[in-house]
Amino acid sequence: SGSVAAGGHGAGTGSNQLCYPYSFTWNSSPTSFLIVNYNAHNIVRWQLGTSS
Repeated sequence: SGSVAAGGHGAGTGSNQLCYPYSFTWNSSPTSFLIVNYNAHNIVRWQLGTSS
């Protein structure tokens, strides 16, 4: 079993969606993922413990 850490709302360019994520890195302070969101042409940060 596991948990969804980022995404989970289908593919798209909305602020709560990923669209062909290309790469990610772990940022330990604050605890978050930085994700290259290729088809949305942006970089998103998903902070752990948040729901939006």
